[in-house]
Amino acid sequence: MPDAIEYLGLSQTANTHFRIDGKAVSSSTVFRWMTKGVRHNGHTICLRHTFIGRRIVTTSEWVKQFLNEIEQAARIVTPAAPISVFAPNRSSSRKRRTEAQRRAALRKAESELIDAGM
Repeated sequence: MPDAIEYLGLSQTANTHFRIDGKAVSSSTVFRWMTKGVRHNGHTICLRHTFIGRRIVTTSEWVKQFLNEIEQAARIVTPAAPISVFAPNRSSSRKRRTEAQRRAALRKAESELIDAGM
């Protein structure tokens, strides 16, 4: 008779396989890796899983495959995105306008259109 596969729940997977500085990652992190995956160098890598009834589970072998795939994706070198010298990214330095500032700008634009005869 073949060996039975030992399935691991979310908490057990987090506690057994994913410990950082002695602390387990959250079981919700493991769930996210299963359902949405990890993006690395343009690749989305998901932790293989299955359902037993309503429980989502994985195996130690699938965890090892997941970690190996992440390691392989990390080795892939992708060229850097080209940087445009004509359109610098200023969105991070821009402050959002308040509602009052928006209304004032709208009134000003409307008056300029009226003055221009439009």
